[in-house]
Amino acid sequence: LCQQTSVALFAHNRCIFHAGAIRFRDHAFLIAGGSGAGKSTQIRTLLELHPDEVTVINGDKPLLECRDDGSVMVHPSPWNGKEGWHGAAAAPLGGIFLLRRGEENRVELTTPKRAASFLYTQIFQSYADGAIIHHTGKIAERILQSAPIWFMTNKGVPDSTQLMYDAMLQEVTKNGL
Repeated sequence: LCQQTSVALFAHNRCIFHAGAIRFRDHAFLIAGGSGAGKSTQIRTLLELHPDEVTVINGDKPLLECRDDGSVMVHPSPWNGKEGWHGAAAAPLGGIFLLRRGEENRVELTTPKRAASFLYTQIFQSYADGAIIHHTGKIAERILQSAPIWFMTNKGVPDSTQLMYDAMLQEVTKNGL
């Protein structure tokens, strides 16, 4: 159902993205990664450490809308993940964290080129239709151009979560978001 919905959404420059989406200072930040990378753990810890600043837009598969002005809006969707997290209003995309497990906690700003293949696989799509695959590439390109992307290696919380928080804070402060 999620993939079938994605095909219908592409016609409106929208897609379903595999990530948790949080709202921080009126902007959405996506936390993406493979199974076991720590997406839910990072969100849970952000909520515990910063309950007055962080809310959840969607726990697993938010809807991304690519607007004509080049911005990307992050909306809740019916797919909230096993925790059932949702509730915050839609917000413009402020950044994306690409999460992986590792032996150290590190957050590194990356380039769209380095993040492209990982980000592309997070967009739900039908791989049976060449036109859909092409359109997915266009949507991925818009997302890559619209906000900063960080590779984040984490060995656990709360130290890694604080690095994420600090990167979000620096981004919203630096850009007046």
